[in-house]
Amino acid sequence: MTITFEELLNGLTELNTELQAQTQRANQLELIRQQHDAQIADLNNKIATLTDPRVESVIAEAKLLMNMKIPYVFGAEWENDKAFDCSSFTQKIFKIVGIVLPRTSKDQATHGTSIPVGQQKRGDCLFFDYNGDGVIDHVGTYLGDGTMIHTNTPTTGINVKAIGTPKIVRRFI
Repeated sequence: MTITFEELLNGLTELNTELQAQTQRANQLELIRQQHDAQIADLNNKIATLTDPRVESVIAEAKLLMNMKIPYVFGAEWENDKAFDCSSFTQKIFKIVGIVLPRTSKDQATHGTSIPVGQQKRGDCLFFDYNGDGVIDHVGTYLGDGTMIHTNTPTTGINVKAIGTPKIVRRFI
């Protein structure tokens, strides 16, 4: 069988047209894949920022107690004293969601999941060594945006403040 130059040229033109159409479809599919990947990444980011409802219950309880102006007393236990120190406050607000914590901040700091400082999320507990002696002596609960809720003096009672630099971060929820 003999093919003329014109037939060969027509065949190549048809192949070229088909190749261009397939390339265009492949480019469209690639664009769709990229858009899909971007949507998946966006959804993953949104999921990562969702907060466990128990965290919101803990924080709501903390804010309720703050609004009730419950006094600070060093060493206070809520059940006996109807007052809080930092660790009995933390103990009380986590109890609302069924999480039982030890009585002191030093002991609380050994429970839960360790989180790298700076990667805390809303509801994580922040532990401090305010005395500088290497022993944990204070705890607050992270609210987000660089703030925590805690209680630490009779004059301030339960309050919200900037977190400073915690020594340990623990996640209980």
